[in-house]
Amino acid sequence: MSRRCTSTDDRHRPATKTMPSSLSTANRMYFLTLPECEMDELLIEEMTGHEAMSQLFEFRLRLISESEEVDPRKIIGKPAILRIEGESMDHMDGERHWNGVVSRFQRTGRLPSADGEDLYSYECDIVPWFWFMTQHEDCRIFQNKTVRQIIEIIFDEFGYQDFRFDISENHPTLEYCTQFHETTFAFISRLLERDGIHYYFRHHEVAGETRHILFFADNNRGNPALDPAVIPFHHAGHAEEGLDAITTLTLDQQMRTRKVSLSDWDFLQKRALLEDTPTMLRIGEDRDLERYRYPGQFVDPALGIYRSRVIMEAEESSHMRFRGDSQVRTLTPGHTFTLEDHPFDEFNIEYMVLSVWHHGRNNLTNDSGPSDYGNNFSLQPHAVTWRAPLATPRSRVFGPQTALVTGPPGEEIHTDQHGRIKVRFHWDRIVPGRSTNTADDQSSCWIRVAQMWAGNGYGTMFIPRVGMEVVVDFLDGDPDQPIVTGCVYNGVNKTPYALPAEATKSTIKTLSSKGGGGTNELRFEDKKGSEEVFLQAEKALQVNVKGSKTEFVGYNYDLSVHNYLTVAVDQMMWLSTKDQLVIHSDTLAVLESETLNLRSSQNFRCDAQQQLELAAMDDITVHSLGGNISLVAANTISLRAGPSFITLGASGISIVGPTVNINSGGSPLPGGSLQGGQAFTDANKAHGTDDGTVTDPVQQLQAQALINGAISASPFCAECEAARAAYQALMA
Repeated sequence: MSRRCTSTDDRHRPATKTMPSSLSTANRMYFLTLPECEMDELLIEEMTGHEAMSQLFEFRLRLISESEEVDPRKIIGKPAILRIEGESMDHMDGERHWNGVVSRFQRTGRLPSADGEDLYSYECDIVPWFWFMTQHEDCRIFQNKTVRQIIEIIFDEFGYQDFRFDISENHPTLEYCTQFHETTFAFISRLLERDGIHYYFRHHEVAGETRHILFFADNNRGNPALDPAVIPFHHAGHAEEGLDAITTLTLDQQMRTRKVSLSDWDFLQKRALLEDTPTMLRIGEDRDLERYRYPGQFVDPALGIYRSRVIMEAEESSHMRFRGDSQVRTLTPGHTFTLEDHPFDEFNIEYMVLSVWHHGRNNLTNDSGPSDYGNNFSLQPHAVTWRAPLATPRSRVFGPQTALVTGPPGEEIHTDQHGRIKVRFHWDRIVPGRSTNTADDQSSCWIRVAQMWAGNGYGTMFIPRVGMEVVVDFLDGDPDQPIVTGCVYNGVNKTPYALPAEATKSTIKTLSSKGGGGTNELRFEDKKGSEEVFLQAEKALQVNVKGSKTEFVGYNYDLSVHNYLTVAVDQMMWLSTKDQLVIHSDTLAVLESETLNLRSSQNFRCDAQQQLELAAMDDITVHSLGGNISLVAANTISLRAGPSFITLGASGISIVGPTVNINSGGSPLPGGSLQGGQAFTDANKAHGTDDGTVTDPVQQLQAQALINGAISASPFCAECEAARAAYQALMA
């Protein structure tokens, strides 16, 4: 079935006549094969192309056709094959081809022809499938992957399989690697450059199928040789006709830096890291030239050494370039060959092709005239390790962002021993088929949280909780180095108090975890006239004062305890009031293991609504050093000692005892520090025995009479009054 790349409308026009022989593909050097076009439908007039190590190849073709309505929809994005054939099929294998896809198709104008028929010119670009990554921009995170694994994941998502790896170095596993607002091609390119991995393309035709394979390598050992692997040198104008040869070759050498130094910061060890690699080259004057970079993007010293070596090798490989011209169509970046017949023996060595600029024209107007081809190229000695220059800029984050704190299902707080958390950025979308984007505790690396103060075992600590929205900044603008600087409220996580109604309140308010339902809070109210500091402990409040504590209360001090209040003082507790000290309780117990002193500078009163009891395991002494002692009862006063007692009641006084002695000797018990106690005892001895017993019967009768007279308020005689006065004097 005939295939044409013209539009549908063009197909319904009357069939065009066959192209004149001067515009056919016969006897031409350049051929374009498109799946939707016939062989002679689009002819190559001119070809330019560029290939280079660690770069995408691109060929731009100027095309001529008799059709004015070639349909770009049938060409753009479709595979294309560009072939160059020699005059004979045995000439350097006779053919070179490139396989790619059409990325651009342009209608450029109308051309007059010799036979009067109008011709139409077009232009198209052919690129590798890797070029599609330049049209794909993304924001995503890779964790704990090598560069190779990242590339394999991306290519697998796009369904690309035509790539191979030739890796010999032990490349690091990247804990956290972010693609941020950069094309996937730029993202992959900068990772490759940093790890010292280059790439190039090989074009194959197997079983009639033409493909191009993308090869990744970190060494020169696996580079394939051209076929043939030896290329002659002939000066321009002296080359043998029909022989592909290099016609000019120049050597360009440049002074490069002498050392590469990388520095970074290891926060776990709290130390600066510095690794450097000096050059192995010795050319020209030796100057102290150095490339120093911070941050070097490494924590492991071995990784710092490797990355400084990669940069140094990139510097060294660029110091020497061979450049020239040739008609060798097989020159391909990433491939090697050996030069022969150059007049400078040191030029006749093995090279690796770095770049090729192709240019050629088809003979479309003269069947007997030749087509032409030539190229410009750059080489380096194959013995020199080639590294791609670190030319792709890393992505930068300009300013902070916000993100949501994440954690395992069911957890409210997710942190590690350094107080770090994990977050999910708003741009980190969930894409079906991707395994790199999650909304759980695997959403990011551990991220440090900035605190107001952070010392060795001291400082402030607030751990953002799962679901909170936090502010994330980036060290040096690097998306691979996030740091949490704060938290923000949103429409779901609302402020603790309604705003702006309660804007005068400032607070630190926490939430019980897990499950909520309780809070600890320190709140400040600054509303004029209602100033307040509020402190709430949901369960327990502990205040530890290692020195002194002073509290000043300008007005009232209220303390309310629903259960127990315990005050423990190692030495002295002093309660002072200028007015009254009131202790109110259903039961008041004042306990002391040794001595309890209650003292008042003026009055002291114990008042009980029902009963007042004083009990001692030993003695009780009541002193009135300068006045009287009054015992007043509405009914009865009873004094008891063993079987003896005195009862004072409204009906009279009863004195009961085995023996009742009145002014017959005896003495009161010692009264502690009571002054005059010893004199009173000595006086009692004059009236009785040593134990104070009144033995004289007459004195016993007198004593009883005195007691009865005192009870009945009867007057005493002069002698008795004198005796009582003497007694009172003794007691004074």
